[in-house]
Amino acid sequence: MNRPYMDHWILWPVFVFLNGGAAAIALVSGTVGALSHAELEDLRRRDAKAAVSLERSRGDQGNTLAAFEVLIAAFVGMSALLGGILVGARILPGVLAGGLTLALGLTLTLGLTALAIIAVSFFMAWLTVMLPRKVGIHFRITLAPRIAPMLSLVRAAASILRSFGKLHDSLAPPVEPGVDQADADIGSFAQAAAREGKITQAESNLVANAVRLDDIPVSQVLTPRPVVTALEADLTVADVLRLYPNVPHGRMPVWEKNPDRIIGLVRRRDLLKAAGEDRHTVTVRELMGKAHIVPENATLADALHDLVRNHQQLAVVVDEFGAFSGVVTLEDVFESLLGIEIYEKDDPHPDMRELARQRGHRLGRKGPGEAPVKPTP
Repeated sequence: MNRPYMDHWILWPVFVFLNGGAAAIALVSGTVGALSHAELEDLRRRDAKAAVSLERSRGDQGNTLAAFEVLIAAFVGMSALLGGILVGARILPGVLAGGLTLALGLTLTLGLTALAIIAVSFFMAWLTVMLPRKVGIHFRITLAPRIAPMLSLVRAAASILRSFGKLHDSLAPPVEPGVDQADADIGSFAQAAAREGKITQAESNLVANAVRLDDIPVSQVLTPRPVVTALEADLTVADVLRLYPNVPHGRMPVWEKNPDRIIGLVRRRDLLKAAGEDRHTVTVRELMGKAHIVPENATLADALHDLVRNHQQLAVVVDEFGAFSGVVTLEDVFESLLGIEIYEKDDPHPDMRELARQRGHRLGRKGPGEAPVKPTP
């Protein structure tokens, strides 16, 4: 009589296998998901092959991590169902032995089995998913190189998910053009670190602004040509001092024939040095140095790289036709980096772009140079 019910004991090894599989997958998932980029780079120095395998699993648009979750759900679901069957197989003989009718006994057994499935699901979810995953997170540095060889099996399952993923890609919202997801992620990490008190809000803003430098064109921050003072190349030192007695600007562009043709930069120190040596007839052309040119569609990251590489503090900005558009300085880059305006207390015009608007000039329109020039280092 008990033989049919004793046969259910052969399902226990399957139950143990399913839970063991779920625990192993949860352990691997916790390890892979918790590794930081810094920890991966450290592992790369010790075990490059393992680091590459782990990085590949993390960088395939989430397919490998999704495969982990699918496998865990499948193992836990089958385990809970099997556990309920095993419990039901033990309950039914006792219920029938109590003198209940078959229909009532089956109903009671099904109800108790359903409760057993729910109880087993919660318990096994903790025992075979949450606990192993926490262990994987805690010991990720030790476990990472050991689990790397097993990831090829999970990536095989991920390839199947990838094929199904193509079916719902059309439902995903379109990616906003011009948005660099990596930059957005770095900014989000910085904000999260600031909220947790690991870095200050100022440091978080600095990181977020730094990663956006390659998205900001020079044309958005340059000092427009209408408010830049450019000197004609054949002016003498005496002429310059007569026009600008205090020479309050560190560097000024030099033009020849027409203001669109910038041929160099002259420094205040060289003008004042020539005046101090009574060389008032020396022309600006003789004192000027080479002008560093950047296109107005270059990014601030490009401009910063060029200025630092060429040991310059100011660059002349030209449009697509090579005409003079304005100037950009290291100060402009730092303002974008810090997110604040940098100016001295006695600076009459902190925002030269606003000054250009107030004078009725449309940004980018060509016109004669006008004083004052933006203060430069």
